Amino acid sequence: MKQILFLITLCFLSLKSFAQNAEIDANKGIMVPRFSSTFISTMTTQPKGTVVFDETLNLMKYWDGSTWKEMGGASTGGSNWLLTGSDINNANSGKVGIGISPTKAKLEVASSTTTNAVFGSNSTGISLQQNWPTIGFNQYRDDANVQRYIGTGYAMGNFFDPTTGTMYWNRIGTGNASDLTSPETNSMYLDNSGNLGIGYIKASQQALGVKIFGGNDISPIVSNAANMGSLKIGSITPSNGGPILLLGSQELLLDRNSIQSRGSSFNFLNGTTLFESPLRLNPWGGRVGINSGSISLTANLEVYRASNSNGGTAVFKGTTHYSHFHFGTNEDTYIRGGKDGSAIILNDGALGNVGIGVFPSAYKLEVNGTVRAKEVIVETGWADYVFENNYKLKSIYDLEKFIKINKHLPNIPPAADIEKNGLKVGETNKAMMEKIEELTLYIINLKKEIDTINANKN
Repeated sequence: MKQILFLITLCFLSLKSFAQNAEIDANKGIMVPRFSSTFISTMTTQPKGTVVFDETLNLMKYWDGSTWKEMGGASTGGSNWLLTGSDINNANSGKVGIGISPTKAKLEVASSTTTNAVFGSNSTGISLQQNWPTIGFNQYRDDANVQRYIGTGYAMGNFFDPTTGTMYWNRIGTGNASDLTSPETNSMYLDNSGNLGIGYIKASQQALGVKIFGGNDISPIVSNAANMGSLKIGSITPSNGGPILLLGSQELLLDRNSIQSRGSSFNFLNGTTLFESPLRLNPWGGRVGINSGSISLTANLEVYRASNSNGGTAVFKGTTHYSHFHFGTNEDTYIRGGKDGSAIILNDGALGNVGIGVFPSAYKLEVNGTVRAKEVIVETGWADYVFENNYKLKSIYDLEKFIKINKHLPNIPPAADIEKNGLKVGETNKAMMEKIEELTLYIINLKKEIDTINANKN
């Protein structure tokens, strides 16, 4: 320690004298010359490296051979870095450069490596990278230009290609802090013509391109004289001005909000459209067209008008024929074909039952109420077998005996069965005709007996 103090003393004794000499005090430390700012500015002939204390600004200064440079202190003045407690600030009116002489902004940072700054490096922070300007979310590039995770989790990069004028958004899978990132996936881009691609689909002069469910097709928004703002999903440009056209095996999935049509069409060609929320066609004449495709609804399909005066109509159209489902002013529903003679068929195999006013169970058609018709045709067998030679007609005495015991005619269901199971029109009409034909035979036989009696009288 004595040797060190001795060397320091020799160094100070070798300096040229100032108006106030440097002092060394074992209890107070080294005391350098102290002057006002005004006096220091007049000192221009001292050796390079001379150190003084500015009593006006309360900071250290050194002579660099041409000007006095501030070394920092506890003052709020000065033109370079100042230390106030544990805070550091720069209060000058000039610029600050880190790794570069600043000319463009108050703060400029340049580096021989890619990453210039990382904010939040103790967690999943943000990095600023140069060359291809990049904002890295939970990713940065190390000194070897290798991309790594800042913290554990997913990452993403937003970078700009200055050679093409295109902005990219790339997503990165999850990983651990400081590890190499997993391969990037291009999620979205914006080119220098203003075209936006989602799923890294180049829009090819269109305004918007979207990759659908990992496929290769694009869906740009087309805006020209022939296609007024159509959305194309597939490889064919929409025609007739329809705003949405689905082609191939593409799907349109709406899972939260309704899609509404105001006076325009939605055309779905050979595709499946899944709506998990209401598809609404509103009063301005919106239409949904389906050609060899399908719509799957897990929510509501609403077809309505601005008022109840006209109701709403759903049209299902084939190549030449179509059917209407019309909802009238009194909440009545009308189903009709597209032309005279067209049929309405409800068919679902063994389960194709229809109920009117009642939920159908065991019958193809169940009606809870009165049916009115001009004619009803029932396909069933008939009773003309009564007139066959081998038909055994009961004697009038056997018929009387049956009626006394059973209280109804043979082959005619009793009243209790009718009340319980209903009247089977076809079978009952056949049985009634059987009785009419039998009654006819009884009358013929009775006439013969009367004729025989009258003949014997004569």
